[in-house]
Amino acid sequence: MRVTIITKDAVFSRMLYWEIALFGAQVSSFTDFSEEAKKEALDADFAVIGAEIFTFFAEEIAELEHTQIILLGYKNELARLETKIPAGFRIFERPFHVQEFLNTIFEKNDEALIGVRPAKRRKSAADSLILGEKSHTVSYRKETIQLTQREFALLLLLIKNKGQTVTRAQAAKEVWGKEDEGETNVVDVYVRYLREKLDEKFGIKIISTVRGVGYTIKAE
Repeated sequence: MRVTIITKDAVFSRMLYWEIALFGAQVSSFTDFSEEAKKEALDADFAVIGAEIFTFFAEEIAELEHTQIILLGYKNELARLETKIPAGFRIFERPFHVQEFLNTIFEKNDEALIGVRPAKRRKSAADSLILGEKSHTVSYRKETIQLTQREFALLLLLIKNKGQTVTRAQAAKEVWGKEDEGETNVVDVYVRYLREKLDEKFGIKIISTVRGVGYTIKAE
């Protein structure tokens, strides 16, 4: 399967790129609707396009007849474009759960996608953060936390190495399969996502930074 992403939001595009690639899809990404981007979109099974791109290239994008278009945008952006969006486009209002987005393209169950061996539930340093490896579930004080597969895999890696430092290179290799040192910045991005969903939401501290090296979940 081939998926083309076209959006000016480079960070968001990068996140989608890795999440979609996890499923084995061939993914290309662009920050504008260039001739190369249009060609890639025409050859793709899905074209994921940001509302800010559609605003300026609505007519050309509408010409991608055999490509399934997924339009992403914030509520106010989509409202302005409502009368211009052709019938049949799939619309996703940001922010949204990435897993719900992926389920529109891929039909697999969660357990098959986690990529970790089933094991007993593990507790984090916070004692009440519970991960179910087989069920791909995360909860804090019995409240379910929605994580993408990459977020889950990174958190699980940190918990399995509780009390030790997981380097950025190690995380990039084990979670994303990347050994290039230049790819380790994606680890920082996903740690920020985890902190937003855990630390900031619940007023706790799960993941600690080891300056210049990586991250750790401290042992009790």
